[in-house]
Amino acid sequence: MVVCVSDYAVWQTIIETHDLAGHFKDTCIIQLTTGTIEDVQRHGSFVHEHGGRLADGAVMCYPRNLGTEDASLLLSGASEVLEECDPILSMLDASWTNLGENLNGPAILSRSLMAGMTAALMGIVNGAAMCRAGGVPLDTFMTFYERNNGLIQGEQRRLVGAIQEGRTQENEASIKAWREGNEALLSVATSLGTNLTLQSALQAVFQEGRSQGLDDHDLSALVDVFDPGSGS
Repeated sequence: MVVCVSDYAVWQTIIETHDLAGHFKDTCIIQLTTGTIEDVQRHGSFVHEHGGRLADGAVMCYPRNLGTEDASLLLSGASEVLEECDPILSMLDASWTNLGENLNGPAILSRSLMAGMTAALMGIVNGAAMCRAGGVPLDTFMTFYERNNGLIQGEQRRLVGAIQEGRTQENEASIKAWREGNEALLSVATSLGTNLTLQSALQAVFQEGRSQGLDDHDLSALVDVFDPGSGS
């Protein structure tokens, strides 16, 4: 059984309406519905209690991409369950990703990836709004944005590497420099009359980094702002 609905509450309603729990015994459920860690845990226990087997996953692409080379599925579950599900999963994504037995894996990784994707896409929309308000052609904006893609991808790899290796003090551009750059961005956005929500949120993160004494560190040191419990 493959399940992919809007949320776990909808799935629970379907189960109750059609008395599906009584049919879970000896059934393998591929759960691709987006949910919280609590949703995943409750559902995993529920399926197990009713004699079913579970592969929990996340869809990291548009529906139109499923079954193509652009498909992207994340799955977790017992190895024998994932092996059982492989023929169906491979039709959806020939190179689906096995995250092991931790059922929370897809929820955590998919939402972590969404953090970066959402911020990047919101950023480009915000930048387009500023250019539109300031009379800069959007074609010109896009040309320079695309030129920076290589730099951005390189920085993404460098930031994660610095966090992995504990090199967050080394920098070419300090958090202070980034914070001051964002202050200038706020000033330009204010002059243009564009919405300041995104820049203000970023500034709050920079200010928190400053309050933790990270001003002279690399941008990667802000990981301790987002995850204060594991600070170095």
